[in-house]
Amino acid sequence: MPNNDDILTHVNIGDPVRLSASRENMVADATRDFERRQGIFERGRHALWRRGDVRIQNQTGANIPMLTVLGITTPAITPAQNQSQFEQRPILGGTNATTIYLGNWCVAAEAIPAGAIGEGWAFGVCPAMVNFTNGATFGWADVTVAGSVLTAAATTGGAQIVWSPQTTAAYTTGVVECLIRFVPGH
Repeated sequence: MPNNDDILTHVNIGDPVRLSASRENMVADATRDFERRQGIFERGRHALWRRGDVRIQNQTGANIPMLTVLGITTPAITPAQNQSQFEQRPILGGTNATTIYLGNWCVAAEAIPAGAIGEGWAFGVCPAMVNFTNGATFGWADVTVAGSVLTAAATTGGAQIVWSPQTTAAYTTGVVECLIRFVPGH
């Protein structure tokens, strides 16, 4: 007959739970693995945005707020420095976004101090700050002059604007938080 520590059963609220340390650790490890596989992002206000995440080293020389757009430079850790780290979860270098980074940028998912490594997005759908100009309707966005937000464009860009609080009836100019979809190969 199996030991009670080897049997996992459901319990009712308020019932005592008696697991051995090894069984408790196994449950904790399985839970973490499940959360990792499901893409659950454990910190930040955008808890469901894990799918397009990357790690970014802030190379701007200044602290940056969440949703800052950064141009992607070289990897912060190269294969020569740490092959395993480079292959398993690379860290992108992020600097001030300018037109030389058209289609090659990411968005900070959290505030990142200067020189520190933080979470961000480089593919998929994510929130981003977009500057709308001239009061026109735009469906695309990309980096332009040095800045920390994207600029809306009419016909093409590194990201498609999939949602904006702007409406065609009441379009205004200015920076607003939108949902964007990174465009592969732009």
